[in-house]
Amino acid sequence: TLKLSLDENAIHDYINQEIISAVETPSQSVVITIDEAGDIFFEGTAEDGITVNEEAFKMALGLALENKVSEIEVPTMTVRGGVDIPEELQELGITELIATGYTGYSGSPYNRGMNIAVGMSKFNGVLVEPGEVFSFLDTLGVVDGSTGYYKELVITNNETKPEYGGGLCQVSSTMFRAMLYGGLPIETRYEHSYAVSYYAYPNGYGLDATIYQPWPDLQFTNDTGGYILIQAYVEENEAYFKFYGTSDGRTVAMDGPYYSNYVSPPSDVIIYTDELQPGVSSKQDSAHTGFDVDWYRTVVMPDGTETTENIHSHYQAWPAKYLVGAPLEESTEDQE
Repeated sequence: TLKLSLDENAIHDYINQEIISAVETPSQSVVITIDEAGDIFFEGTAEDGITVNEEAFKMALGLALENKVSEIEVPTMTVRGGVDIPEELQELGITELIATGYTGYSGSPYNRGMNIAVGMSKFNGVLVEPGEVFSFLDTLGVVDGSTGYYKELVITNNETKPEYGGGLCQVSSTMFRAMLYGGLPIETRYEHSYAVSYYAYPNGYGLDATIYQPWPDLQFTNDTGGYILIQAYVEENEAYFKFYGTSDGRTVAMDGPYYSNYVSPPSDVIIYTDELQPGVSSKQDSAHTGFDVDWYRTVVMPDGTETTENIHSHYQAWPAKYLVGAPLEESTEDQE
């Protein structure tokens, strides 16, 4: 009986030349320090990597040849990102990366990008105590020109208009994803009035979180049993939150998005104004289709307890709005 065998050296070369470059991502390490004033600093950032499990790949390839299977899944292993932490922070339970959230905001106007960078900086180095209900707005603080913000578009009172801090919902939406993927209990979260395309990256709609002083807020409970240390930064039009702490072994799976209940935008809204020349129009708001989105988050705790919750978002159908210069009033004087 003819039996096929694998050329070990050829397979090794193939993995290194073809597979690794397409599949593997290197892990990254962070060095965390704390100064005498208690301020925390980060050099780099921790990020898990992916490596090919060569032995498992060889075994799968051999079985595929024997059974005439044309496709196989490349087996991989996670390589944990390195975390160098001072002893005083380790004593608080900060030992490893436990959650990551990221969003992209490519195409944002200058003011929006600046507001995102300023907002992210407010959270970098923040410690969340065990059992604490963390408030996004309490940590964010005052939002105006004196705290470094620019005027940019916000959604408020059924209007889209420029205010200080426009774009800060990119920050809250990024944190929301770290909260979700970390398996942390979400206490308060509100979606935007209408679907905003910035927040559809990278996994679809339904994972945004709107905030506005003094309400609505974004809140989670730290139920890890130790402190959580937050790292927040921007990099090439992407925003990142990294949560460091001690994993209790919980696992998280996200299922979605599921879209439903589409509604076409209402008719355009015309708002007459004397701030424009008669008949001149200016678009104030774009039309948006309404729809619902559902995600399902399943958290499995170390004792086997499993909880699945629905992350539901309802986005309103939104009309386009135009400012139009009001016509001049005709004279009504009597002619003699």
